[in-house]
Amino acid sequence: MLKPHDQPFFYRTADGAELDLVVETALKIRFAVEIKLSGKPQLSRGTTVALEDLGNPPLLVVVPEGEPYPLREGVWVCGVDHMAELVEGFSTEYI
Repeated sequence: MLKPHDQPFFYRTADGAELDLVVETALKIRFAVEIKLSGKPQLSRGTTVALEDLGNPPLLVVVPEGEPYPLREGVWVCGVDHMAELVEGFSTEYI
């Protein structure tokens, strides 16, 4: 799922905005991941702020199960079993 040069990290600001996983390649954010237990997730203000801080990279909200669907522009929800196929589609053309 991750490429050899991908660098995964957790992102959190002093104000509490956070993302569970951010993947960087060649100093560019490839995508971010937020993990939720709810089958009908909502993005928190902190998640939205963190995305804005990073230039709004694609976000994948991973839930226990379910078919992929768009939550809003640049944000997709999917079950764990569909995560790999969506990650493969993310390019490195972000910040």
